[in-house]
Amino acid sequence: MTEIKRIQQAERDIPKLCKLAESTVKISKTIYQGLTLPAQDCYFIRMGVIFLTKQCEHMNAILVLTEHQQGRDASLIARSMIEGLAQLYWADEDRQTRAERWYFFDRVLRWRAMRTLLGNGETIAPEKCTEIEQELAKYGDQFLTEEGKRRRQEGRDMCGKCNVRKWWNPPIQIKQLIEEVLNNQFAMEYEQLSKWHHWNPVGFISNNAIVWNGADITYLKPSPVASARSLEIGFQCLLRTALTVDNCSSLGRYSELEELNQNYLQEISKNS
Repeated sequence: MTEIKRIQQAERDIPKLCKLAESTVKISKTIYQGLTLPAQDCYFIRMGVIFLTKQCEHMNAILVLTEHQQGRDASLIARSMIEGLAQLYWADEDRQTRAERWYFFDRVLRWRAMRTLLGNGETIAPEKCTEIEQELAKYGDQFLTEEGKRRRQEGRDMCGKCNVRKWWNPPIQIKQLIEEVLNNQFAMEYEQLSKWHHWNPVGFISNNAIVWNGADITYLKPSPVASARSLEIGFQCLLRTALTVDNCSSLGRYSELEELNQNYLQEISKNS
């Protein structure tokens, strides 16, 4: 498909994708607003509600950026949505254990923040420091590195290398996690979007941001193709997140979400 045809197709798809996205946000809100969190520690539902709420916020941001023809920056948000979906899918493979791990990784992050503040000469109330240390001691063993385990056994103080850097296990790079739990299309899209995110020179070219003409460089306005791609990725991530959360609830929004998916497959996917 030539670039002109791609632009024309994107211009036709954008209104349809916006409608699909807005409908998915609407249904998703009924899910996370309608869920009553159980009294017992059902960490996956808590995690799912938080992730679905954030995905809705991201989708709304993409819609706003699309309206203002800022498709390339919308892709930065779409990239974040892929990361969120991958983490939720990984947790879904062992809901209670992995979601609980996500929830309690907060203790590691709070402890690191405390160490940074203290290292910068900031003052923290002693009782607050004690609380953070106790919480880490109670829930942090699952995040210990080999260095952390040795220090614990030897009774030595913990250091920055004592806990893993990521909450999932093994703590592989997010790109690898996406390749592991999502399909190849998501992995390839993520790789392309990362080039733009990280200011990679290839990203400027692949996103049609610049044109080289000898010594001259022309910076181009965002293309409708970027907006359509961001909308499509965002819609897919939000839809799959909503389906995952609905699956562990009794709200029964599956048929409505699946109808949107079928509309997408019939009207958009066949053109991709």
